[in-house]
Amino acid sequence: MPLYPGFNKAILGLMIALFIAVLGVAHLKTNASYLAYFDPQDPLVQQHLQQQNTFDTHDSLVLLLYSKDKTPLTNSKHFYQNSKALISQLKVLAQIKSVQDYLSQLRWRHNIFTQHKIKKIQLLSGDASLALILLDVQLADNKSALQIQALNKKVQKITRSAFSDKNIDVYLSGALGLNNAYIETVRHDIKVFIPFLILCMFTALSWVLKSVKLAVAMLSIGLLATLGSFGIIGWLGYTLASINVFTPVMIIGLSIVTNMHNSIAYLQKIASGQSRAQALRNSFKENLTPLTMSCLTTALGFLFLLNSPSPPIVVTGLSSALGIVISLLLSLTLFQLMLFATAAKQSKSAFNPLPVWLNPNINFLSRSFKKIALLTIGLLTLAIFGISQLRIDDNVYEYFPEDYDFRKSVALLDKSFNGTVNIDYQVSATNSENNNIPLAQWSDKQWQHLHSFIATLEKMPQLNSLFPGSHLLNSENIKRFYKQQNTSKSPLLAYVNTVHHYIRLQLRFDTMSARQVLALDSFIGSQWSDFSNKNSSSVRISKGTSPDILFANVSYNNAHNMFSSLLLALTLISAITGLLLRSWKLCALVFVCNFFPIILAYGLLGVSGGYLTLGSTVVIGMIIGIIVDDTLHLLFKFKKFQHSSQVKNTPFDALQKLQQRVFPAVIISSFIIILALSIGLVSDFKPTFEISFFSISVIFVALLTDIILLPTLLNTPWFSAQANSKKVHR
Repeated sequence: MPLYPGFNKAILGLMIALFIAVLGVAHLKTNASYLAYFDPQDPLVQQHLQQQNTFDTHDSLVLLLYSKDKTPLTNSKHFYQNSKALISQLKVLAQIKSVQDYLSQLRWRHNIFTQHKIKKIQLLSGDASLALILLDVQLADNKSALQIQALNKKVQKITRSAFSDKNIDVYLSGALGLNNAYIETVRHDIKVFIPFLILCMFTALSWVLKSVKLAVAMLSIGLLATLGSFGIIGWLGYTLASINVFTPVMIIGLSIVTNMHNSIAYLQKIASGQSRAQALRNSFKENLTPLTMSCLTTALGFLFLLNSPSPPIVVTGLSSALGIVISLLLSLTLFQLMLFATAAKQSKSAFNPLPVWLNPNINFLSRSFKKIALLTIGLLTLAIFGISQLRIDDNVYEYFPEDYDFRKSVALLDKSFNGTVNIDYQVSATNSENNNIPLAQWSDKQWQHLHSFIATLEKMPQLNSLFPGSHLLNSENIKRFYKQQNTSKSPLLAYVNTVHHYIRLQLRFDTMSARQVLALDSFIGSQWSDFSNKNSSSVRISKGTSPDILFANVSYNNAHNMFSSLLLALTLISAITGLLLRSWKLCALVFVCNFFPIILAYGLLGVSGGYLTLGSTVVIGMIIGIIVDDTLHLLFKFKKFQHSSQVKNTPFDALQKLQQRVFPAVIISSFIIILALSIGLVSDFKPTFEISFFSISVIFVALLTDIILLPTLLNTPWFSAQANSKKVHR
């Protein structure tokens, strides 16, 4: 049934374009490396990769051997011989470039384990119940989840089979252990999200709309929009990371919200006695402008995620925006045919999918203006105070549940070894022409400056270890290393570069938050700057670099970028809405009613002592496009109802029509998107959980704002005076 000229051609063209887009899904690539979260053009990332290349190091895999009953590993029969055999097997693996093991410490400590409690030994715990093997791993493709998991499983299998004692087991940690944890969470979420989402949405929609066919139609549009969006992402060459697993939930949920207003309007008109053809035309005509505006502003909100410094968040923004636009196109074409095919029966009673008690009473709201105003002012005051207390912080090691093996390994590394966090510094010395000089030609003064600074660092209470120390970094050892570098097994091998004349200092600490990591790096940098200026030193020390530094910086940069995106998006959307509605007062309402939920949600986070993390700040960038949808529907239809009659056009009359004809769709669509997003609460990945939790919180507050605060403000004398003046003018 063509609804407008060219309707059939529009559907045919869209289906062909969608088919081509979906083919791009086959080109989708994934990135299981922690480096996926950083922009490769970021100077810090380039510095990190350059340092790995300079010192011929790669991602680390830490094997943490432990006894299940916490007795010394040396109690196991033939432990030393089995350990030697294990190290030999690991060294022959092609992907492993170097191995640091506990054997040397095991030899000379073998007879005194039970006599001394040695804390913080580098590769062997004081009670001998734990031991470390450090592997430097070079994979053919460090982005490949298959290669990462294959190596991890192989190493784990070799380690477990090396010891006949079943009391000995192994945890995987380090950078590849972190990557492995990412892969496990992705697989868990994939198994749960889509099936659970489809089941929940199908059940909820069938119950609310009283139509299984309509529920299937709405879910189908969401799935098609998701496939089309990810297909385009595949054609564009983007890669997916663990945080992107939640994106289909966003697209499908928002697609259902997009079609909810048309569906409920159609069913209401059918119930009022209109034919299916009339109901379809009238419902889509009535919703065309607000539907188009809400979808485009939602897409615009997600596009502001392109301002994030983290590529996976950029992919979330772009794919969600594409999914929403595709959903809109499908809603205006294919979904109309699906809706018409549901063959809803006529009914003499109005269709209202909401219980009466869920639909706010306009009379009650008008009588409660002072109470609502006071409550709003009180909450806003509390929120502003909470915002002032908010701090940006994060901890990548806490992204996973405590019962994950990776989290257990982190706790043991902090408790019994040199910790989990490391910061590397690159050291060189220059001549009068500011060129690096060979380390073997350093003057005594230059060595003295370096040793003095190392001594300063070693006094830091947070520091667990610094390698190489002053006992290794001296003129004699360096000259010996220069001569024997091709065959040397020196411990300096991964810490000295004789081509570019660099030394790598590695500092290790217990697990710290992003704020603490950046504060520590800033402190070390300022200490060296002060020392260098005071002593006119020609020794140069770079900024700190490591995965920990990268994660700390991306958390901070993302938070700042998302806040600026929020203000820009909200201002732009409000201005566009004001122009379309030709009312600066309604423009102000859009700003207030959509800024208030975000301020309140994050203000309460600040009051509770919480922090802004990578997951919670992503919500800041994307949520404005979601919550503005219902506000736009209400304001567009408020203005339409206000001026649809020559006799009754007061704000109160318009609000009563909103209550009857629009509030049900607004409330149901909000609960539907909340139900869809709640699936993220079962994720093992903390950023996904936080995206879900904060999105739900903001959407719920936005719903209360739209159905309580917004109608209350629209019914004030400010708008009544405006309506009356227009009526007199006519």
